[in-house]
Amino acid sequence: MKQRYPIFPLLVFIILIFYLPKSTYAQCLCSNGSAPQTIEHNMATTFSSNKTSVFEMPQFDPSVGTLVCVNARAWVTSVLRWTLENEEEMPLAYRVRYTRWDTVTGPGINPDVTGSLVKYYGPHTLQATDYTPGSGPDFMTMGPDTIYKQKLFEGTTSDVMDYLGSGTISFVYKTGALCYPDQGGDYYLFGSFPRNMVEFSMTYSYCDPDVLPLNIQHFQVVKQKNNSISLSWTAPSENKNNTYEIEISHDGAQFSSIGSVSTGLIKGATTEYQYQYNPDQGFSGKLYFRLKQQENKQVTYSIIKFVELQGKGRNGLHIYPNPVINQKRLQVDFDSPMNGTFAIDLTNQMGQTVFTQQYWLTDNKTLQIDLTNVPPPGMYFLRARELRSNQSFTGKLAIQ
Repeated sequence: MKQRYPIFPLLVFIILIFYLPKSTYAQCLCSNGSAPQTIEHNMATTFSSNKTSVFEMPQFDPSVGTLVCVNARAWVTSVLRWTLENEEEMPLAYRVRYTRWDTVTGPGINPDVTGSLVKYYGPHTLQATDYTPGSGPDFMTMGPDTIYKQKLFEGTTSDVMDYLGSGTISFVYKTGALCYPDQGGDYYLFGSFPRNMVEFSMTYSYCDPDVLPLNIQHFQVVKQKNNSISLSWTAPSENKNNTYEIEISHDGAQFSSIGSVSTGLIKGATTEYQYQYNPDQGFSGKLYFRLKQQENKQVTYSIIKFVELQGKGRNGLHIYPNPVINQKRLQVDFDSPMNGTFAIDLTNQMGQTVFTQQYWLTDNKTLQIDLTNVPPPGMYFLRARELRSNQSFTGKLAIQ
């Protein structure tokens, strides 16, 4: 039986060679010079070839402390074995080529990072076919050949913004690989048999939640019975040039100002501060708070505190049709009438915005959205955010 070279692709997964944002290698210490605490996440897995995979790691919850750096390490083991049998009527020298390419995209990667590897085996001389499969002088086996068995990457970065939040970080890894004879006869039997595993470790280094700027103490965020939120802190040696700005976030990463307070009138005195925040009625979920202190041109931030609200009668968001199939119009329905200017954003699983538009609603529960260019098939997240109150509604959308 004569067979033209069947090709069995090979995957070697080396995600952290590429994905970690550019390292700073700065000392990973707390503001008072002490060593930070750490949280470590580990993963060990195998992968198939010639496919696109999405890998998720948990973000760092900023309510735990102040994240100062992220360290990542990857160990990859890749072992290849292949067999080759000459099907020609004459002896021939065969050379086997292994080639692969990789592309990784994700937070902190701009532009996308690509890599490639080419390795040759041989030439190996095989005798004329003896018509006996799997043995004889016309047949050979290579391996197991350990292509990789080493720590391929270790890096530390202090650019931690993308790692903050209560969700996950997604990285998209695309790979393709081929292993085949590129020199020899036209007729042969060939098979490759890879075994690949990656062991991945990511360590968050953070400072104790009680470590605050020297002139801010006892920062507290407390939920009241009426669902309002009370913020309080103490400045033991007040400076009349200080200003305090209260900032809020829905994800622990992106903050915006909601108000400010004046400093005490007596320089050097101990001053107690309080601020009350009233969230939108019916809001449910986590709210993160921090203090921004400015003295002349110097800016410092407090640790991040959070509260979790469970609103009654929370407004929801529903998307139709879902999934989207050959359609350019979406309908968004709210549980109750809405008022105000809404920013509608559609993002993919990488966090990239593929559509954004503003709409005005006046006591209306329904919103029609026209997609000029329908995004590629996949899972997306639709967010409707009222610009004045910053109230947000989110939903998942599948495009087929």
